[in-house]
Amino acid sequence: MKNKIFWLNEEEFIKRLDTFPYAEATKVNIKNAYLNFIDFMIRKKYVTDFNTPSIDGEKLDEIVENFINEKDTFGLKSVYRNSLRPIFILHNLEFNIEKYPIINYAEFEDYSERFLTKEELINEIQFVYNESDKLLLYMAYLNICGDDLTNISYAKIEDIDFNTKEWKLYDGQVVDFKNDLLLEQLLKNTINQTEYIPYIKINALYEYVPTSYKYNENCIYLFKTRKHPRSNDGLTPLLKEGIKKTYTRLTLEFGKMFRRNNLKISGMLNVMYEINPSPKWTIKEITKLKKELGFKGTETDIKIFYLQKYFPEYLLEINKSKQKK
Repeated sequence: MKNKIFWLNEEEFIKRLDTFPYAEATKVNIKNAYLNFIDFMIRKKYVTDFNTPSIDGEKLDEIVENFINEKDTFGLKSVYRNSLRPIFILHNLEFNIEKYPIINYAEFEDYSERFLTKEELINEIQFVYNESDKLLLYMAYLNICGDDLTNISYAKIEDIDFNTKEWKLYDGQVVDFKNDLLLEQLLKNTINQTEYIPYIKINALYEYVPTSYKYNENCIYLFKTRKHPRSNDGLTPLLKEGIKKTYTRLTLEFGKMFRRNNLKISGMLNVMYEINPSPKWTIKEITKLKKELGFKGTETDIKIFYLQKYFPEYLLEINKSKQKK
């Protein structure tokens, strides 16, 4: 069967192991590690028959990750990870140690409150004053801000087509919002926004702050600036520093979940959950999705954040089982 991996039974494994130039003590350790590995797969119901154990090749990364990270300490995890190398060699399988990082679940601080599900994001942004700021937050969640925030700075109204429901971004990406009613509504609301309401906590530091300021209705950009000689009376694009300040104001006003990086992570976690609403994501799968989404971040951190946010009970069970040992 395609992608099927057949593991050797104990007798066959020992015979093949004897053909390799390992020291006798090393052979004993490798044999014990192999029996431990097979026992793990049986306990977790990956295989049912010790005489002819086999697995679906697509499950290999998940099995290896779970086998390694089931152990209590970093030292044990490392030992069990390294024990798999000769086992893989004896089965003509490639073993890349970087694919299987060691994860200490219990050592991670709970960051779940910093990240938002899609429903939580919708609930939170209803308290944001300006429609354009809601769109800024959602763009970070979708990870479409662009390098140096250029997709925000140079977003033009004419690049949004509500007939085809497509938005051509400055960097060439085309965002299809046929099935994204939130994005469609935020785009319409931002286009129709005629004034901006400053945020009190930051602006209270200044001597004079208007309650709101009007936009120049002739501005061609989606995100507009205040009418001022430096902005050519509000006709120039909103620059990177101004965008960063807006994200900072939103974070100070509403909380850490509105930090741009936290929103990007939230969006990544949401995509993971929409694709496969299961705690069984492997590092390999996360790496692949990261590349597809153009997302930067450490796979182990992403996996921990995902479990903390969407499957806290799964982490709780892992930690409980370790405490019993």
